[in-house]
Amino acid sequence: MHNYIMKTNGDSPSLSTLPPEVQHLIIAHLDVRSLFRLLLSCHQYQNIISTECQNLWEYHHNERWKYGKLRRKRFRDEKMEWSRQQGWAAHRMTGPQLNDVEVEGNWFKEFLYRSNLDTMSSRWVDNIKSGVPQEKRATLFKLLQHGEDVINDAVLREPPVSDVIRYLAYEDWRFLHDSGIETSIEDGAIAIAKFFSAQIDLDDLVFSHLEAQALWLKERMQQRFGLPSSDSISSYPIQKILAQMKYLFGASSSNAEDTVESSFSGNRNDYYNPENSLIDVVLVKRTGIPLTLAIVYIAIVRRAFGISLDVIGLPGHIIIGVPQSFGAGQIFVDPFDCGRILTYDDCREIVERYNITFRDEMANPITKDVWQRMIRNLIHALTMPANDVTDWAAATPLTTFLLDEMQRIDSFDELLVAPTWRFRCLR
Repeated sequence: MHNYIMKTNGDSPSLSTLPPEVQHLIIAHLDVRSLFRLLLSCHQYQNIISTECQNLWEYHHNERWKYGKLRRKRFRDEKMEWSRQQGWAAHRMTGPQLNDVEVEGNWFKEFLYRSNLDTMSSRWVDNIKSGVPQEKRATLFKLLQHGEDVINDAVLREPPVSDVIRYLAYEDWRFLHDSGIETSIEDGAIAIAKFFSAQIDLDDLVFSHLEAQALWLKERMQQRFGLPSSDSISSYPIQKILAQMKYLFGASSSNAEDTVESSFSGNRNDYYNPENSLIDVVLVKRTGIPLTLAIVYIAIVRRAFGISLDVIGLPGHIIIGVPQSFGAGQIFVDPFDCGRILTYDDCREIVERYNITFRDEMANPITKDVWQRMIRNLIHALTMPANDVTDWAAATPLTTFLLDEMQRIDSFDELLVAPTWRFRCLR
């Protein structure tokens, strides 16, 4: 490529003699190595490639570094400001930050920065694996300073990077709980699952499944009832939406057209399996406990039609409530029982089944306490004696997510030495 560009003797062709639009078309088909070789060939192409090909560098950036893209887009400005105020922003980068680059549109500089960071992060991971405890801690903090930017295919499965992912999940959790920003019910569930599994692309997995189910619901409603009315509170009458959701959650029908393959269902045979409390696993295996199924159900309906349903925290059994603003009276849904439609009297019966006296406030919506119940369910499943394996090592760090623990830990340094937290790479 370099020799071809520099040919100027006689009538020999040269890339620089071609029309600009043809040059840009050729450049767009070059791989990264060829782009850098062309950039170094002369000042003309250095300027073109570093300043005029930002879309191309954005493409190569996103192809090479796949992790963290979705997370960065969610609550970006709010999360940065909250982290600075609360002291949770361990990732205070000295180099160019992606947030700044996105504003400037300079993806070439971001690509260079991430390439250099790849080299450094690999060295940091090696130092943590072989260093003394004090050096390990200092090096871990360097990794945390760069957040997801240090996570690439080369180091993804190393214990230091797993700890970075868990820290970022915990920071997300603190932000969702403490910032007061309006969030979606699945956001906290994602933070819990990401902390538990240390899986960096879990956001993308969960969102893709939920979007696919929301698309299914929209298409099914259009097939059954035509295009929605534009003057209704929701796109369709809420009763019709709930009726179709029953089939997505396992209801049977004599009509073959109503049957849904791979529908969701309550996991009655293995109720206390910890996986029933992890939203990513529930979306893949299509089975879970009432709380996780309720989160999935609510997220699908909101994505499909912008309808916000409520979580109703009945003692011993989570169900879903339809806000009375829809004018449909008191309607409830049990996603664990094939999406069965419930009445207020059914709620009373469920509570009394546990030998508990029903009170009216038990049928009121709960908000962020949903996530606290999810954490307690997961800890209980991991530690209950009836299980074949009691996993205290996995359960103990999860107590950091509980509100009473959160009040005692207010910075990264405190978290690092907290008795309930164990960074595997520092052991």
